[in-house]
Parts: sequence; C-alpha cells; structure tokens
Amino acid sequence: MNPSSYSNSNGQDIERHLARSDKGMVASASPLATLAGLRILRNGGNAVAAAVVIATTLNVVEPYMSGVGGVGVALLYIAK
Repeated sequence: MNPSSYSNSNGQDIERHLARSDKGMVASASPLATLAGLRILRNGGNAVAAAVVIATTLNVVEPYMSGVGGVGVALLYIAK
C-alpha cells in the first residue's frame, strides 16, 4: 500500500496508508462488532446484512453508545 501525506492544521506532516479491498471491508467502534460483520461477508452475506449485524452487535457490546433510537449513517452504492 502506498502512503499518502498531508499536513494537519498545526502544519505537521501526517502519513496515512490507504486501505483497499476488492472483496469488502468492515469497520466499527468495537472489534467484536467488526468481526461479526466480517463473518457475514465471508459467509456470502451482503453489505446491508453486515451493517445490520454490526449495529445489533454494538447494541450488545456498547449499549451506552448506541441503541434502537440512535443515529445511523450509511453510504450505500448498489451496482446494477
């Protein structure tokens, strides 16, 4: 992976590595929720199913941070 560099608001140079995948990616606030979503993808599920499982798992492992009445944001592209 090739790193990308930029300067932050303090003028410090920051280097970040880009993450890419042709098979899907999963990220969340909890390693357990991330693993649950990854298992869905590995077993043939789609991104929507993985997102639902991640949200459900976060309700269990971080109930004070998320819930049924919480805010959820998704960026979804369905290729035709």
